Amino acid sequence: SSCEPGAEHYTNMRHLHRAFARARSTLASTPLDKPLEKPIFFDMCHSNNAARVRLWMALKRPGGMGHAIESRMLTYPDLKKADFAAVNPLKKVPALILPDGAPVFESNVILSFLEDKYGDAGPRLTPRTPEGRAAMELLCRVHDLYIASPNTTAPGFSHSQGAMYLSYGWHGPERGMDLPTRAAKIAEIWRQLCWLEAELEASDRRRAMVSRLHLDKFTRDPDAAGGPHLLGQLTLADLTWFPTCVFMEFMLPRFFGWPQLFDPAAADPAPTPFPRLAAWYSAMRAEPAVEAVRAEIWAYWEEMEAAGQFKPIVDEIAASADPTLKLTYGVPQAVQLNYQQPPPAGKGTGRYINQPDLGDVVDEHVAAEVTMRDARELHPPASLDALGFALQSWPTKCDDFEDDDAVVATYYGEMMDLVKAPSGAERV
Repeated sequence: SSCEPGAEHYTNMRHLHRAFARARSTLASTPLDKPLEKPIFFDMCHSNNAARVRLWMALKRPGGMGHAIESRMLTYPDLKKADFAAVNPLKKVPALILPDGAPVFESNVILSFLEDKYGDAGPRLTPRTPEGRAAMELLCRVHDLYIASPNTTAPGFSHSQGAMYLSYGWHGPERGMDLPTRAAKIAEIWRQLCWLEAELEASDRRRAMVSRLHLDKFTRDPDAAGGPHLLGQLTLADLTWFPTCVFMEFMLPRFFGWPQLFDPAAADPAPTPFPRLAAWYSAMRAEPAVEAVRAEIWAYWEEMEAAGQFKPIVDEIAASADPTLKLTYGVPQAVQLNYQQPPPAGKGTGRYINQPDLGDVVDEHVAAEVTMRDARELHPPASLDALGFALQSWPTKCDDFEDDDAVVATYYGEMMDLVKAPSGAERV
C-alpha cells in the first residue's frame, strides 16, 4: 500500500463510505445487499499498530495480499466519522470488515485472524510448537499492554508510547500529559526495552545450550534456530515490535537525548545499550518491504516535526528545573572523581586532624575522568539483597542543611525512618 497523498486506494471516499454503510447495516442485523468481494483493511500511514498488519500483507506473499484483502488508508478526520464507529467503536485503526460485514478490530486480533485464515498463502509467521507460540504471544502481549495501549478509552489516559509525541500544547487536555507523567511513561519504555534485550540474550543462551548438549527435543521451534529475528524465524512478534521501534528510533534520540538505539555502529552520544535489538532491527530493515513501511512512518513524523508537533515537548523539558524527572536514558556521564594516590616509600596514607602533623602520613588525591551510569536505569532495579543498595525517593522537610539544629531535629529522624522502611529494623 502507498501513503502518498492522492493515492486512489484511500481517497476514493465513496467506496469507503459504502463499506462503512455495509458494516453498519450488518451491526443493525439488516442483511447485506450482497457480501463484500473480499475483506477490507482500514489502515493509517503512521499508525504503528496498523503498520504491523501492513507488514504482514507485504511479507506474507510476494507481491502482497491485495488479491485477497482490500486496503484503505484513512486520516484522522475519517476516524471521527459516525460511519467508522460501526467498523471500530473505539474509532481507531487498524480495523477489518469481513465479507459478511462483520467488523474485527484490535491489531493483534486482526493479525492472528489473517495468519489463521491465509496461513497457506506464504511462509508461516507463527512458530510450529506450543513453546514457540507461547514465546511469540508473550512478546506481542508485553508490547501491547505496556507500550502501545492505554488500556482504557477514557479521556486523559494515554499509552506509554504517547509520551514520545503527545502534549497538552499540541493535542489538548484529552490526550496530553504533564511532565511527571511523561517521565514515568518514558521510564516504562526503557524498562520494556531492557526486558526485550534480556529476552533475546536468554534466548541466545538457550539455543547455545541446546546445540552444545544436542538436546533437540528442547528446541522451541525447528524453524527458529540461528535466525536473525526475535524468535529466530520471522513471526508476528517481529511485525508487532518493528513499527513501534521506528517511533523510538525517530523520537527518543532527537527529542529526549537517547543514543541511536537501533544502529549497531553508532557511538555518539553513546553506543546502543541494546546491541541485540540493534542487530535485529538492522536485519529487519534489510527486507525491502519492511524498509518501505519504515520510510512511510518516518516521512510522516518528519512532516509533523516540521509542523511543530514536538515543540511543546521540547520546550516543556527545557523549562523544567526538577532534577528528579529523568527523560534521557542510555547515555552515561563523564565525571571527575578524586582518587587517592599511593603514599611514597616510608609513609602511610592518612592525615592528622586537630593535632600536629608528624609528617609520616600523606593524603594526596588526583582527579580522573570516569564514566558514571545512572542507577535508575538498572533493570531489574537495584535491591539491598542483590546489590547491597537500593534507590528510594524520600523527600525531606529540612530546608536549611547549614543549620545544625535543623538537621538534627528533622533530617536525622527522616534518615532513621528511611533505614527502617526497607530493612525492617525497629530501632536505628
